Amino acid sequence: MMQLRLKQSAKVLNWAAQVIGLAFGMMTIGYFVGRLLVGERLWVIELISSLMPTILFPTFIFAIYPVITRRKRLALVHVPALALMIIQYTPQLLPHFNNLDPENDLRVLTYNLASISTDSARLANVIRSANADVVALQELLSPTAAALTEELADLYPYHALHANDAFARGVGIFSRYPIVDDLYLDHMVLGGQRVRLVFEETEITIFNVHPVSPRTLPPFDSSVRGQEIVSVLEMAAHDANPHLLVGDFNITDQTEDYAHIAAGYGDAFRASGVGFGFSFPNLTRFGRLARLVPPFIRIDYVFYDEHWGALTARVLGDHGGSDHYPVYAELTLFRSSG
Repeated sequence: MMQLRLKQSAKVLNWAAQVIGLAFGMMTIGYFVGRLLVGERLWVIELISSLMPTILFPTFIFAIYPVITRRKRLALVHVPALALMIIQYTPQLLPHFNNLDPENDLRVLTYNLASISTDSARLANVIRSANADVVALQELLSPTAAALTEELADLYPYHALHANDAFARGVGIFSRYPIVDDLYLDHMVLGGQRVRLVFEETEITIFNVHPVSPRTLPPFDSSVRGQEIVSVLEMAAHDANPHLLVGDFNITDQTEDYAHIAAGYGDAFRASGVGFGFSFPNLTRFGRLARLVPPFIRIDYVFYDEHWGALTARVLGDHGGSDHYPVYAELTLFRSSG
């Protein structure tokens, strides 16, 4: 009797696994078809794009299970998702090699402080350990700005800070190089800034921006984020200096907003980093079990124009108490740009 019940339970579980796997595969096919036909005008497509590539990770399990259970045809529904994962992300898992000249290298750190961060000493240690030449901060509070200015004075003689105690609107830049101009981008919901500084006798521009996150409750809506990104791209298009776009963009690399940026800019991590580059979220403050969950979304970026090349990029392992992990990139300024 017991053996019969076990066999029946196994059949039910096997059937459930096949149904779930088939449903997941059909969902991914629907996503790819919808993405081709209507794009992100359909909010469900927009939502799934904003969860890429993590939302596709179960594909590997659902594709292998039918093969093991000798129902190979069921695995065919997972081919589109597997193809995307292999084509888009396999290169990211391999080391990058380049022959760029590192002589005019600029080390950049972008770091969202999460507004709730109050342990400035810990944040300062993260920044100090990174040893970047330029540090771009988002969600910068007034007390944190004052403390970091004091604690990092020996490393960064120049700074342009727009601390704001309204949620998430503060931004700021610390620099080893002289800052000659600074403009706060007040039209952005979560703030941003355009800073010009002199690097190796060349004036460069850094846009430190924080496009607003999408509305997550149905219907999912990223239209404001898209408008803000377009405005930054328009400003950058009229800037003659070699420039960088850095910050928390609240986009994944499968969104249309990312495609708009990537059409004119290189992505430092995609060009020179290894892995998926997930920088958000850090869930450790939510308890012991949450600490077991690693970051699973990449939304923090260093983009560069044609005057630069990417030497290396990585996500730092110390979050400093923020819900974001800092992203570090080392870029080289081509000689002709000087």
